[in-house]
Amino acid sequence: MVDTYEQMTSLDDWLRDLARQLPENTLLVISGRAVPEWDRAWPSWMGQAEIVELKEMTTEDLRTLVHRYYTYIRRGEPDPKQVEAIAEFARGLPIAATTVVQLWVKHGVEDFHAVKPQVVADLADRLLEGVPPGMRPAFEVAAVLRYFNADSLRALLDDGDADALY
Repeated sequence: MVDTYEQMTSLDDWLRDLARQLPENTLLVISGRAVPEWDRAWPSWMGQAEIVELKEMTTEDLRTLVHRYYTYIRRGEPDPKQVEAIAEFARGLPIAATTVVQLWVKHGVEDFHAVKPQVVADLADRLLEGVPPGMRPAFEVAAVLRYFNADSLRALLDDGDADALY
């Protein structure tokens, strides 16, 4: 299993070659923000792949996640009202739910709506882990837009090569 595949592009050739040599009864799971670009070196790989797009979690699944994560961190039963509030706040995003549970368990924050800016800042930091500092402004600008392309980045960025950043 490989997670955050987009952060290991220097090992792309190695992973592709490894995948080609795996026995038929072996499952390779690659998780990331993009599909590997192996078409040129291995044109038939997509015929053997199953791409699964992750959707937002249901409220019931979020409740289960919050309950299990709380139990994992603290042991014991969480307050059902707090579980419900966190599941509602997370809006289908497991990373939001786990971040809020950490704030609740580790820092005693029970009214996380009062610290909503900190929750959002923590989420942004977690999502931007590993992003080179020079690219952060492009991500910040792109986050403001509903959709973006190189032209809209160029219009909003003060400096930098919008085409290369895109």
